[in-house]
Amino acid sequence: MRYALSLVLYLAAYSCVSFADPASPSATESKLLGKHMFGVQFIESGYGTAIISNDSGGLTISGTQQSKHNGDFCKISGQLSMIDEHKLMFKGTINSNINSCCGHVEKTGEFIFLRSGKRKFWRLQKSELFCDPYKKCAYYIDIFL
Repeated sequence: MRYALSLVLYLAAYSCVSFADPASPSATESKLLGKHMFGVQFIESGYGTAIISNDSGGLTISGTQQSKHNGDFCKISGQLSMIDEHKLMFKGTINSNINSCCGHVEKTGEFIFLRSGKRKFWRLQKSELFCDPYKKCAYYIDIFL
């Protein structure tokens, strides 16, 4: 009888516990899914858009910002992984053409986007990799919440 009572109490307690599904996204990851403003500050026509989705391979991003006045553009395509709510790891390609700054630049690899404080965007880190340091322009490529 004692064993049966212990088993009933154990099963009752176990059924009240909620276990998180490891495949379910965190609150910040959920905010990432969908359409977001994206781009670089040098394109005066305004920011473009990026779509972040969750497929079987994880988070993916595809985005474009296009100038309405000239051939300037910024594109992003690849995989995203959330390191924490302030840091994203991007693996893929960033392709841009900014005539007033560094011209055409295409980089493929792993890049960090960082969100500091309460800012509503993640900013590409080590943006100096996208431009000749003697041109004195910095690429602030942002993904907004």
